[in-house]
Amino acid sequence: MSESHEPAPPPEPQTPMWLPAVGAALFITVGLWWAVTPKPPKVEEEPPPAASAAPQPAASAPRPAGTPSPAGSALGGGMDNAALQRLLEQLPKK
Repeated sequence: MSESHEPAPPPEPQTPMWLPAVGAALFITVGLWWAVTPKPPKVEEEPPPAASAAPQPAASAPRPAGTPSPAGSALGGGMDNAALQRLLEQLPKK
């Protein structure tokens, strides 16, 4: 009773041989194109002029050498507001 009385489904058709050949030709063509295409020249952006930058806050008085940095300071001292502002300006804009 577990056998079915229906005929077996037809076999799956075979892939024509030209189809894998087209895929291989496309793969090789793209690989060769990628290999011989020169890389575009790197464009360096100029920094914005200082006049268009936001006004910088007044720098705080520098600490004497050997003065420990405030608790929680990751900068380790020795960096004033102007230096920090220059670092922030170097960050890429979103």
